[in-house]
Amino acid sequence: GLRSESVKNNGINHLISALLTKGTQARTAREIADETESLSGHIDGSMGRNILGLSCTFLSEKIVEGMELFFDILLHPSFPEKEIAIEKGHTFTAIRNEGDSLSSVAMKKFLKGLYPRHPYGLPALGTTSSVRSLRRSDLIRHYKETVRPDNIVISIVGDVSCREIRERLEEKLADWQAFTRSVRLVLEGT
Repeated sequence: GLRSESVKNNGINHLISALLTKGTQARTAREIADETESLSGHIDGSMGRNILGLSCTFLSEKIVEGMELFFDILLHPSFPEKEIAIEKGHTFTAIRNEGDSLSSVAMKKFLKGLYPRHPYGLPALGTTSSVRSLRRSDLIRHYKETVRPDNIVISIVGDVSCREIRERLEEKLADWQAFTRSVRLVLEGT
């Protein structure tokens, strides 16, 4: 989240969260959208002051397909150049719109004054110049540094079997570097 940003890379987490569902090594943005719809579900990236997240919702009877899609996005985002350009355009528009909102301007100034040397003082969307300077290689590097086995929480809620979930998690995460050394599976429920 914002806490991992600096003046130089400000806005990187917002951009990454917007791009997570825009392509993987195996799926295009359109394929992700179509597959999500076929699961009667929703999947989206998010970010906050302390988090970079990926959340999804789908029917419990679609757990196999849903987890397949979720882990493809989590483990293999591709950050396509075309999608980066589109998302940067959306971000520039959102930054301009914030400048037209008195309450947004006041809040940004307040946070900058309250946290003058801390990332919480940075704007969540970034600045026009910081977002413009971000490259695909920056996004990939930041994502790999941030989203790693010892730095994630996976929460699954619903009418599912803990045993089946454990098996699927172990299967999906088995190849993730350092997974077996640094992650402890804690499952509660029936």
